[in-house]
Amino acid sequence: QVKNNYTIHGKWQQDGKMPSCVYLHYLYNKKQFLDSARIVNGMYTFQGSVADVVFGWLALTPDPYGITDTNAIAIFIDRASMQVISEGPFVQAVISGSFAHEEYKKVMTVLRPYYDRRKQLWHDRQAALSAGQSTGEKEEQKIKQQYTAFVEEVNDSIRNGQLAFVKGNPASPIALYLIREAMGIDFNGDLFAGVFAMLPAAVRNSEEGKTIGDRIEVVRRVSVGHPAIDFAQADTAGNRISLSSFRGRYVLLEFWASWCKPCREENPMIVAAFHRFRDRGFTVLGVSLDTDTDKWIRAIHADSLDWTHVCEGGKRNPVARLYGIYGIPQNFLINPEGVIIAKGLSGDQLLEELARIFP
Repeated sequence: QVKNNYTIHGKWQQDGKMPSCVYLHYLYNKKQFLDSARIVNGMYTFQGSVADVVFGWLALTPDPYGITDTNAIAIFIDRASMQVISEGPFVQAVISGSFAHEEYKKVMTVLRPYYDRRKQLWHDRQAALSAGQSTGEKEEQKIKQQYTAFVEEVNDSIRNGQLAFVKGNPASPIALYLIREAMGIDFNGDLFAGVFAMLPAAVRNSEEGKTIGDRIEVVRRVSVGHPAIDFAQADTAGNRISLSSFRGRYVLLEFWASWCKPCREENPMIVAAFHRFRDRGFTVLGVSLDTDTDKWIRAIHADSLDWTHVCEGGKRNPVARLYGIYGIPQNFLINPEGVIIAKGLSGDQLLEELARIFP
């Protein structure tokens, strides 16, 4: 039996009714763990064993999908005795005893204003959408694009802060966590490869380190300036279509699915670009993550996506894995020589990039 190497002692002082349990959520060795502790006279305790520092949540819900900043607090589970003292609302607890968590608090002191700003932007976005409901779909799309741009700016600031901490503290026990958080859905593979290389060899060679390193390498291979990786998949008629067959033209490699609402919202912009520039050497190759062929084809017709489409493997489409796709929509603009010249073009960005190419 593995000996416990961490303990979390919790003390919660609050007037009024108290919940009966606190729950500890964390992901370890690619498995989701859930533990619970009963609150007795305002006290609770967790004990367990981890081989490495682990990020988790102390929450008032057993549902990992129900965790919010109103019912849970982040905690780094260190191989130590930790204390969680709550005098009032649970989410205002003070955590001590974990060096990793002290490092995390340093980072959050710098980044908290950006997280608060991002949260406010999403509230403002919803308010703007509600106020503009009567102005039509075009105005709604404009509002979404505007606020998406604002949020992306804030996300860039958060990412820069996370990477700056890692560069200055590569041996920190939370460095690997910060790299993973900064990666998000899409990132600059060459930049992250350089930062990842600064970590101690033991961290890079840990199980999680290898997972993150492998993902960075996949994304690095399809970064801007790198040759697009060739592949072949079946189109709507069952014919094998290769990416290399589009050599000599600019091609937008677009990853999407019929069930993906943001993808469907982006489609009108791609349709506009396709019709404006298709006679000047531009086309689109759609790669779908659909599992239902009928829904896939119906969406193609419904959205007037009059270009070549391929699909194999559903959400596990091997081409999506080849290109490091962790979220859709995502795209890559490839030049006539087969080199990636842009990626992640959304909204008006595609039209602007093509207008620059075809003045």
